[in-house]
Amino acid sequence: MPIIKGSQILTAKQKELKQGISLVAQAATIKQVQNKIVTKKHSELTKAFTKTFWVAFICLALMCPVAFWTDRPNNK
Repeated sequence: MPIIKGSQILTAKQKELKQGISLVAQAATIKQVQNKIVTKKHSELTKAFTKTFWVAFICLALMCPVAFWTDRPNNK
């Protein structure tokens, strides 16, 4: 095999290796961004459910005394 042919094969393999490394780096970056997005989404959902819980708790706390005023005595 001539030296030029071997050099061309080596250059082609180096290109493939470079492309493979860049694809792996892109995949790692995408994975990091995806994890950040998921983490932020979960924290926002947690905040929303916390607010909903507090609104429901306040409504329940305010309406419990009303339940005592609406009881009817049972005259049997």
